[in-house]
Amino acid sequence: MPVREFEDLLKKYVESKIVNYKYHELLYRKYEQEKNKISCKVKSSGPCFRTGSVIPKPEENYNSIDSQNRVLQYRVDELENLMRYEKTFLDEVDVWIDTCCRTKNQHMIIQNYMIDNQCTGVEEVAKLLGYSVTYIMKFRNTFIETIIFKYF
Repeated sequence: MPVREFEDLLKKYVESKIVNYKYHELLYRKYEQEKNKISCKVKSSGPCFRTGSVIPKPEENYNSIDSQNRVLQYRVDELENLMRYEKTFLDEVDVWIDTCCRTKNQHMIIQNYMIDNQCTGVEEVAKLLGYSVTYIMKFRNTFIETIIFKYF
């Protein structure tokens, strides 16, 4: 693979990770809400699958509660793994932003243009932040190149 082609692909890769930040943030929250919802169901059913103690309800037998809780615990474990993956993704991009943006204004450019607007509507972002379109585009390119220099 020619060097130029590799560099272009690397730039696209870095940009896509930043642009997809919001998506991964929403996934993390979704998994967290589902995990909390399941955890509440398990707590209200009586048995505590973490400690192994059981307080069965009179109309239910121990085996059905235990089986239900194992299924729910499996889903909680699965959601925790998914949350860990999303958290790792988010943390990586956060490190990039924190180390490559030297000022609050630069951070706002990345947040508004690349994350919130997913690299669209540069004119609106420029007007909102009080910068020229050229400045925002140049900073975006410099930001991506700095990430590549520092982390790849």
